[in-house]
Amino acid sequence: MPSAPRLLRRSFLQRAGSIFTNGSQKNIRVNPRTINRRMSVETFAYTRHRLEWDGRLAASMHKHRGDQFGKRLSWSVSIDDDGCEIDQYDDEQCLYVGVMKDRTHILSCRVRPFVTGSMLSDHFGDLFTEDARSLVDLERDFEITRLCRAPLIGAQVASEAMFQLFEKLHFMQKAGLFRSLIGVVYPPTKKVLQRVGLRPRTLAAVSRHKRCLQLIQIVDRAELRRPRNVASKIEYIQTRAGFHRPTDSPSSIIQSSSRDLGQSVA
Repeated sequence: MPSAPRLLRRSFLQRAGSIFTNGSQKNIRVNPRTINRRMSVETFAYTRHRLEWDGRLAASMHKHRGDQFGKRLSWSVSIDDDGCEIDQYDDEQCLYVGVMKDRTHILSCRVRPFVTGSMLSDHFGDLFTEDARSLVDLERDFEITRLCRAPLIGAQVASEAMFQLFEKLHFMQKAGLFRSLIGVVYPPTKKVLQRVGLRPRTLAAVSRHKRCLQLIQIVDRAELRRPRNVASKIEYIQTRAGFHRPTDSPSSIIQSSSRDLGQSVA
């Protein structure tokens, strides 16, 4: 008879099976080489095995994770000779949800059930106070970690990609995959989530290295909305059959958004 973890994993993958498909195509700009060009961007929700099958996407995602958490944030993470960041929680129990362009990573996160092993409870145990634990359902909640963006994308593009990512997660929640998402973020990242209509609830907060870390819960995503400036830009592209209105200067597109998305979740 299969063990409990195996039964759990099988049930988890069966419920998620219909979600591992590419999302609808969007038109956004992600780097200075493609300014004023129409771009095809897709969302994805992959298991570990499916991600490894797409080597280009996997390599770019882990490389961007190494750049963000190892270099920009100076976290103590394991980075291999190729500059890729991979930890023990990148296993068969997790899902990778994100946005890609031409099989190259733009923005992604990692979600996994708490009952299969939690990075947050293992490494941020001081945030799981008695009050916080009472609000977390270990059987139905997922943790969200490693929220990471590609370098050299501006704040507007990052916000649009964030909208698409959480639109995908919202669909997964409606499909019954999880009840809520639990994450650890810096305050600027929480503001980014609020810009796209999310309502993260702070469960606990601590100070580490003179910076505030917050344990948040994302339950209600009924008010999810695309940033207005990006939405109007995409609508213009679609109605004009690809003719682009240059509303932003190149410098605004390529400026680093380290003050918001760069200060990401664990």
